Amino acid sequence: MIDMAKADATTTTATPDLCTISQDMILHIGFDDTDSTCGKCTTHLAFKITGHLLKNPDTKFLDYPLLVRLNPNIPLKTRGNGAVCLRVMARNHEKIIQDIRQLIEKESAIGMGANPGVAFLNGGLVPEALKEFGRFAMFDILSKQKAEKIAKENCIRHFTFGNGQGLVGSLAAIGSLEDGDHTFEAIAYRKCKNYGTTRQINAIRVIQYDKRTFPNTFNNYDQNHRRVLIAPHGPDPVFCGIRGESPEVVVSSLEWLQPEEILDGYMVFRSNQGTNMHLQNELKLSGIRVYMAGYVRGKVITKPQTIQGGHVIFGIEDSGGVTGSAAVYEPTGLTKIASQMEVGDVIEIG
Repeated sequence: MIDMAKADATTTTATPDLCTISQDMILHIGFDDTDSTCGKCTTHLAFKITGHLLKNPDTKFLDYPLLVRLNPNIPLKTRGNGAVCLRVMARNHEKIIQDIRQLIEKESAIGMGANPGVAFLNGGLVPEALKEFGRFAMFDILSKQKAEKIAKENCIRHFTFGNGQGLVGSLAAIGSLEDGDHTFEAIAYRKCKNYGTTRQINAIRVIQYDKRTFPNTFNNYDQNHRRVLIAPHGPDPVFCGIRGESPEVVVSSLEWLQPEEILDGYMVFRSNQGTNMHLQNELKLSGIRVYMAGYVRGKVITKPQTIQGGHVIFGIEDSGGVTGSAAVYEPTGLTKIASQMEVGDVIEIG
């Protein structure tokens, strides 16, 4: 049933001009790594924190909650390597900080693999060093030690639990303004009694709204494998998530879904999902490290060969004259095109 609570953080549809707001009332809140493969969810915790903040009429949200997908290659991620940032205008910052610190500690999967971090930046302007940290977090591997140094140099209060690795994502989320290309996601959450049970989603209705809203929603249904894509399969609190180009289209699609399960609520996030932000960084073959994300531009130097399993292998040379081997895996569906490349073709691999 879609008659459920909504954490209505804001009706803003564009990034606010933080320079026009009283700077000492602005608080940026970033948190990450609150979940584990056994359960919990960072966006669900954001839903709870938002609901808590909205109980105070003096607290105003300056933007949609931000769901920031960081480097997808990081092996420590639980699922989608997503961190969250909330930007609010409020008077009693100290009470908010202590309340959220307690919620993070209470509601995270500490002891089951979660290593949460939460960070608080006072004032409207996000330091350039923090923006750069957020940009690098899209494609590189950043250490907790680097995060602690950034926090200290920019007077950012923070708290960590477990090994505290979540501080990296917390700071990166604050530094990611997402003031360029972005999308939205309406995420619906289950009631606790339903965690771990099968999600009943009407595939026909998913197909209907997918066709009705195309291209303004995406990743709804896999026609080739006849598979619904909007729902996870684990014991986490998420019922489903619908991604699209505007808050209106993702909410209307969620309403069209008409789930029979009584849900706990939903919230709309602004996000970098579907923007290929982690592929904006051009890499050189000589500088690639394991788990980095980005793309390499170069020319094909050997005739592509199809090997066992249907994968395609070929040689590539970048602009610096460094050579290496590249592979196109069969599941990508790109092997037919890759096998037809000729020596001298200029390509980008990401």
